[in-house]
Amino acid sequence: MNFFRIRKFQVNNFRNLLTGPLDFSENLNCFFGNNGNGKTNLLEALYIFSNKKSFRKNVSFPQICSFSLVENPHIYFFATLEDHAFQKQHQISGKIGPIENEWYIDGSRLGKKNQFPNFKSIIMTPFDAHLFFISSKNRRDWFDRHLSKVNDEYRKSLQRYGMLIKHRNNLLKIKFTLDLLQIKAIDREIAQHMEILLKARHSFIQSLSEVLPSICFAIFGETVNLSIKMCTEVTLWNNLDIFECLQRNVVLDQKKGHTTYGVHLDDYEMIWNGQSAENYASTGQQKVSYFSLLFAYTELFRYNFKSYPIVLIDDITSELDTLRWKKLIDYVLSKNYQTFISTTSESVWEGLGNLKNAKKFLIKNGEVSLVI
Repeated sequence: MNFFRIRKFQVNNFRNLLTGPLDFSENLNCFFGNNGNGKTNLLEALYIFSNKKSFRKNVSFPQICSFSLVENPHIYFFATLEDHAFQKQHQISGKIGPIENEWYIDGSRLGKKNQFPNFKSIIMTPFDAHLFFISSKNRRDWFDRHLSKVNDEYRKSLQRYGMLIKHRNNLLKIKFTLDLLQIKAIDREIAQHMEILLKARHSFIQSLSEVLPSICFAIFGETVNLSIKMCTEVTLWNNLDIFECLQRNVVLDQKKGHTTYGVHLDDYEMIWNGQSAENYASTGQQKVSYFSLLFAYTELFRYNFKSYPIVLIDDITSELDTLRWKKLIDYVLSKNYQTFISTTSESVWEGLGNLKNAKKFLIKNGEVSLVI
């Protein structure tokens, strides 16, 4: 099993951050400060460094580039990445600009022959649990985004499926000149991708459901029958049967002006002791079920990639009581995850003081300093 650690890290011209080189613990790192000082910005910088994109939606370069930057519109990353499997270090640098990005490892520019090390980070934010239970779209987005990270075939098929549905919907809106032959050709390809997506989703939620109860107990001390249910109208998983269903719906779809049958309409339910968590669980139970889902995904991630991810936790300790956040800390320390936690909670900050494998950083007005 491979696992990587970010040991040294520096980012320049990123949002409000003013950082020199930061020397991180290989286990647990805690960023403390009041809201608005840059804790989430630092987690975002770490996420971009490892995933090459932000976890925030619809973020453009001008939004993440420092406001004081005028003459040289680039963001710079410098890091030392430890590869524990081969017991060596890599020097990684990156330059992000408004048009193109450049990344280097040990002095060589990354390209087709020289790839970035196989490590990723996973982010957990305080609003995710709330958003997850608000709408089916949020749940679909969560599962599509996270499944795409561990299944490249799914990612490619989902992208193509989305393009085909958009094209089909545009044709359906042309009321008087519907090209049935073109719709038929599109439906054949849509059906093929639907079959791939359905099977991947089913396998994904089955794998997550197998470990959810044990993780829920390990982190939160909750003995719960916790699982995930996929809600879909597409019950026939053979692409020929799916194609026939799409064709039968063409008249209705033309009246509606959009495709009314497909996996783009799927939903997911968290099941808490046999009941829908969305409808019957308390707010606290919903948060516990969501955070358990995230850590179940983290376990699945490491088995799929044979590599431990870097875990970024943005102030979810404020969502948990003292006993639960202590169990959470114990859990991440028992794993081979390098973990970064941000918090405004003084009790969490003080509670980390006696941990040997933890480093604490104070963030004030974008400046980051190690607290000894």
